[in-house]
Amino acid sequence: MQSLFQNLFGSLSGEWKLNLETQVPRNDLYKSRIASSRPTLGFFLLLICSAVIATLGLISNSSAVVIGAMIVAPLMDPILSLAFGLAISNNKLVKRSAITVIIGVITPSSLVARRWATSASNICSGVAASRQSRTTSVCDTDRMMHRGD
Repeated sequence: MQSLFQNLFGSLSGEWKLNLETQVPRNDLYKSRIASSRPTLGFFLLLICSAVIATLGLISNSSAVVIGAMIVAPLMDPILSLAFGLAISNNKLVKRSAITVIIGVITPSSLVARRWATSASNICSGVAASRQSRTTSVCDTDRMMHRGD
């Protein structure tokens, strides 16, 4: 019984062994993180697709679709580049990645805000027109009563 516990807990030594088949060369890691810190056309296309998917998820009240939009969003690469830049103290990589993340957040937000503003103005103009027609008819009725018509 004693040997069973010793064998079981003896293997849990607290030393971690890396089981990587091959290590990634340092230069390749730098190049991939620098490349993923720059916004590209594919980055913006995925942003727009994820914004559309999230909008459809909100309209249909489906949290699974909203989570799917988060998975499609390409913000993980710039965030990883930001963390990598912070870890190796590369200010240029940190700035570039932070700007890409900010652009990635602002782009879909501004598109949605602009779409919301145009649809809200259309709704408000329709409401104002209906109020205008009711106000005009009420005013005309008051004028007719004061004139004696």
